[in-house]
Amino acid sequence: MEEQTPTCSGFLLKRGDGIIGVMSRKWFELVGNKLYFYKTNIPGKKVLPMGTIHLDDCTVDTESDVSKLKIVIKSKDKSHEMQAETVSSFERWSNELSKAKTLKPTTAPTKPMISPRNNVRKKIVLNSASPKPVTSAAVSLDDFDTLKTLGRGQYGKVIKVRRKADGEIFAMKIIDKSIVLSDDIVESTNNEQLILKTIKHPFIVALHYAFQTREKLCLILDFLTGGELFYHLQKEELFGVNKVRFYIGEIFLAIEYLHTKNIIYRDLKPENIVLDGKGHAVITDFGLSKTNIDKQQAFTFCGTPEYLAPEIIAGRGHGREVDYWSLGVMTFTLMCGYPPFSHENVMMLYQTIMSNADPDFPEEIVLEPKYEDALSFTMGLLERDPAKRLNSKGVRTHPFFAKMGPNWWDDLYNKKIKPPFVPVATADYVDEVFSSEAATDDIFKEKIINQDEHFKDYDYDADWS
Repeated sequence: MEEQTPTCSGFLLKRGDGIIGVMSRKWFELVGNKLYFYKTNIPGKKVLPMGTIHLDDCTVDTESDVSKLKIVIKSKDKSHEMQAETVSSFERWSNELSKAKTLKPTTAPTKPMISPRNNVRKKIVLNSASPKPVTSAAVSLDDFDTLKTLGRGQYGKVIKVRRKADGEIFAMKIIDKSIVLSDDIVESTNNEQLILKTIKHPFIVALHYAFQTREKLCLILDFLTGGELFYHLQKEELFGVNKVRFYIGEIFLAIEYLHTKNIIYRDLKPENIVLDGKGHAVITDFGLSKTNIDKQQAFTFCGTPEYLAPEIIAGRGHGREVDYWSLGVMTFTLMCGYPPFSHENVMMLYQTIMSNADPDFPEEIVLEPKYEDALSFTMGLLERDPAKRLNSKGVRTHPFFAKMGPNWWDDLYNKKIKPPFVPVATADYVDEVFSSEAATDDIFKEKIINQDEHFKDYDYDADWS
């Protein structure tokens, strides 16, 4: 069958199907009345699509949210939300999708294109009875009691658990395999577990065990009792300069360590920093991290919009410098109470980040002498040219930190510096929305397996490694 030429093609942001779906950049091609989407576009190379949207039985809505360049395609059982990156792209896609709706259904090829992602999901369902339960030499679900829900994220939830043997408390991160497969993030999900089991740092969450059931992936992590940095920022609105220096210093040490392991973090924000019981900052959630950065640059468009470095938005290759940009955004946010660049329209936000506009510091901070070094440090990180941006050496030697003395960094690493805030042992720093939610999960009715073609070598026991 002769291959049809797409009537429209290009990048759009597509919202994932997760619990709190995030927008990720995908390549779309409109062929007849079928809209194919791909992980990326590789000129001259034909790859199978991640999925196909059949427009003949859908409604196409391009009018309800024009200001955000949003396109919503709805079938009887699913909704696909996309967002154009420019006004001209939005108008082009709106016009072509409307035309495609009037076409008769196209005849399927003799060998229809099958989304590898949808195909593997079917395999899991069909083969759900085949994996044999194994007796773990380390731990199993039976070794833990559930206590409460700590949070719910895009691909699952985190619950507080107690190990029956000794009463030690952990956080169990439960990830839904079906959502991981539907969003095509198997590689990054496996990558998170791989990173966690190969790193050890005082300001990075520790992985103790990992195992899986037929439907879920489980990570047993440190239980951090101090709450998210974001939670405390909301309560206080902004932090004083000494508190900012302490938290940013600890976060920097963790980021610097990751870079020595050829890992870029790529999702630095207050929501991913949690305080431990003594008030130290701990980095969590490595779902967007990239390994082997010395061998090749990364090109994936990912992260939280307000924290994205210009080179990521531009689609250029990026490296460890993006983490220093995000560190600058976080420094500004902790110090001022709001991000340096913001806009309700994400495309306008990206344009602002890409422009030469300086962030708007509050007047009371600009005029206060004690903030002089903090302002200089922040602007050094928010340098749009990655080659001129503050790096590891630049951070360590900047007056914002250097004036604290020659032993300050070593003392900070060894936790000899008293945190500016020590969580109250009896306090609950969990959002009320989650703390009132039942901690029980169907996973505790499932049996542990040790084989799944998509999540090989997932099991891990820190005590046996």
